[in-house]
Amino acid sequence: MNPVTLRQVDPLRPKELHAGCPQVNVWRIEEKQTDINIAVHALMDAFNDPSPQHFVFVSNDTDLCPLLDALKKLEHIKTGVIAPVDGIYQHQATDLACRVDWAKKEIKAEELKAAQLALRIDSSVRTELKSSIRKPLEWFGAKELSGQIFETLFAAMEKRNKVYQWLEQQPVKNAIDGVPDLPSPAIDLLDDVDTAKLVLIHAQAYADYVSKNGKR
Repeated sequence: MNPVTLRQVDPLRPKELHAGCPQVNVWRIEEKQTDINIAVHALMDAFNDPSPQHFVFVSNDTDLCPLLDALKKLEHIKTGVIAPVDGIYQHQATDLACRVDWAKKEIKAEELKAAQLALRIDSSVRTELKSSIRKPLEWFGAKELSGQIFETLFAAMEKRNKVYQWLEQQPVKNAIDGVPDLPSPAIDLLDDVDTAKLVLIHAQAYADYVSKNGKR
């Protein structure tokens, strides 16, 4: 990922590039030979192993078309493609779908949720990890509220680990007068907007408490 300077699109003339378009700095996300590596390894597996194989590609990149054409000529290879799109605002590339034995045109939100790892993976489980890793707050269903909750707590605690400890702890009953108790740890309530709003109320109340009584 590298910063580059590009011209901004003129909203009045979105399809016209002209000298008056202001220049802005943006992050350019570059692939590191991903397509080439996929193609090389797929073909090596196909030619080195004559037994029946089933290759599944999770991609919507038509750069894979030459690879799929080559695999289609091999009788012992079956191929499928899963498009990592929502099927509403983004759609599967037909050039990919017509070159494989089967195609899944979208990945639903509930499928992604069901396929996620645990909220936290400890280094004791994965020895190659230097420390525990946690599910990013951006991956929760109510991601905007999750961000507000994190910022509210971080302003009071100033440490990420303490924020996550607060989110993962068992809720305290009758913690705030006039506010419903959390039914489960806050981290479990961030996929739904209504329950995330309740967590935000608790987070704001805790932050207010810390500002008045000092850090705990």
